[in-house]
Amino acid sequence: MIEKTIHGFRIFSFEKLESDKSLFCCVFSKFFQDKPTADFSSRLLSKNKPFQIFLHKIGASSLFFPRQRHTANIYAVDENSPNYAENFDASCSNLPGQALMGFSADCSLSVFYDKRNKAIGICHAGWRGALLDIYSSLFRTMSLKYSTKPKDLFVGIGPFISQDNYPVSEELIEKFKAIYGKDVKNFYYKKQGTIYFSLEKVLRFQLNMLGIKNFEFSGFCTYKNNDLFHSYRKKDKGHLAMLAFLKE
Repeated sequence: MIEKTIHGFRIFSFEKLESDKSLFCCVFSKFFQDKPTADFSSRLLSKNKPFQIFLHKIGASSLFFPRQRHTANIYAVDENSPNYAENFDASCSNLPGQALMGFSADCSLSVFYDKRNKAIGICHAGWRGALLDIYSSLFRTMSLKYSTKPKDLFVGIGPFISQDNYPVSEELIEKFKAIYGKDVKNFYYKKQGTIYFSLEKVLRFQLNMLGIKNFEFSGFCTYKNNDLFHSYRKKDKGHLAMLAFLKE
């Protein structure tokens, strides 16, 4: 990812999107004005004046964000939508200037960008969202709403916890085995009796099953790179965020 500072916020953008002038997309780090004070918890957004100024200056005309609950529910944003909605973990839109946002502190955040049909989505997925295959849910919604096809999509996956820092229970592996069968063996390894789970390998598997070939992983681990990004397992109380909108 490419690091830059815009209006005081230290942000990261995907290399494959750097030359695209039709989309703004970024991941926010902990840093505002060179201090690790940026927190994008959804409940704090309305009181975050620097962020509201940021939105205005980058050209976003409105903002939508979901109250995430580890579901596979998708909210399709239109002209009559509120600023937020309860019990959703992904949103999509084809409205220019309509910013979408997602929040995380070890889970993955992904942007789905359909340049041909001018539509975007943002998706939050931890192990529960991955188990529910929220990627497929978001793709199906964008396909129905905007005629999105796999060949039209770029998917950018932001920072999340890496496999080496993600010990899980046998019970969690059994949940994935019930759905993925023998393929589950590719999603984890055991070391000294501890199971380490790879969210990245699950997401790569799901992208492959959808036929999406154009994607980019950030390469950052929220646990390892906790100096830059919030991590629940590092006992952070804050959240990082992903923001995207189609330019007018």
